[in-house]
Amino acid sequence: MQQKNAQNATNILIRLKNHLNINTDSSLSEFLNIKPNTISSWKKRNTLDYNKIIEKCLELNIDLNAIFNEEAESAQENSTPIISKDLIYQYTSGHLNDTLDRLPNMKLPFLENKESRVFQIDMSIIDPSSNKDCFAICEKTALVNINEEDIIIVISNKLGFFVTKIKRSSTDAAKTIITMADDSPFKNNFSISIKDIDEIWKVNGILSLV
Repeated sequence: MQQKNAQNATNILIRLKNHLNINTDSSLSEFLNIKPNTISSWKKRNTLDYNKIIEKCLELNIDLNAIFNEEAESAQENSTPIISKDLIYQYTSGHLNDTLDRLPNMKLPFLENKESRVFQIDMSIIDPSSNKDCFAICEKTALVNINEEDIIIVISNKLGFFVTKIKRSSTDAAKTIITMADDSPFKNNFSISIKDIDEIWKVNGILSLV
């Protein structure tokens, strides 16, 4: 997915090369597994394939702030931690609470809520036609703020990690029914007690890996 960047694409590529100890665009193109002329095209058009760069940074645990921000700040309070697929279980069980500041993270200035997460999930959960991974950009929210059309991530230390849509039970105020339309990839409906919901994250955007 190529997108125009508010920053200078050339500067981002320079910072990436510096972190990788790579000196040439040719070497960088090999690292990113792209055609040699792609990087020169990015520079001319001031565009980048964010998915490819983010994926590689996550593989090597490179601080995304150092790559995408002109001035990487040491303060982490406005940074969004990235929870990769292999850490979902640990996060859901509450074992990452004390180490979030050590995870890869990035600054997302368009998010209004300071409490935010990026979760790596299977795109097929949202779009059955896709078999790729994606990154769900989320802001923390409360049950009362959720609309039935919102895609959310429910964290339950007791029951697990769910990417879904929800609606309140009409018969039991202490329950929330997690449900989806018949043509949705979210097939299984079930009830969950509100007391068992530890976190609710609203999905505000998706970065797909193509």
